[in-house]
Amino acid sequence: MSDVKIVRLTNGDQMVCQLSDHDDSSVLITMGFHVQNDKQTQRIVYMPFAPWSTATGEIVLKKDSISFISEPASFLIDQYQDLIDGKLTPATPVE
Repeated sequence: MSDVKIVRLTNGDQMVCQLSDHDDSSVLITMGFHVQNDKQTQRIVYMPFAPWSTATGEIVLKKDSISFISEPASFLIDQYQDLIDGKLTPATPVE
């Protein structure tokens, strides 16, 4: 799955997602998951990106909201694929 990227936003949020161009000023994020390190368990936690929105797996993000884009480590790609395939369950956001 070579189109999987890590996207760091200007607000500090980091997500793993599939990324493609949308237009000159924005990109299309597909199946985005917020990624963070749980300091108590020393594990990576995945949460759906924009879980309270009406987005159905795709969001359009302005390019000027992005700090950087990088290639994820291979283990992250494997875990991301497991999320997409339903083999892992993302964390539930607190309401």
